[in-house]
Amino acid sequence: MKKKKARKRDGLLLDLLPQAAGELLLLLFRCLHKLFI
Repeated sequence: MKKKKARKRDGLLLDLLPQAAGELLLLLFRCLHKLFI
């Protein structure tokens, strides 16, 4: 049971990482946009 739980948590992390990275990229893009304009 423990292994199954850990695997599920890893799956969640893998799902969340791209989303977080996308949001960070958006924030960076906005900051750069403000700096240049």
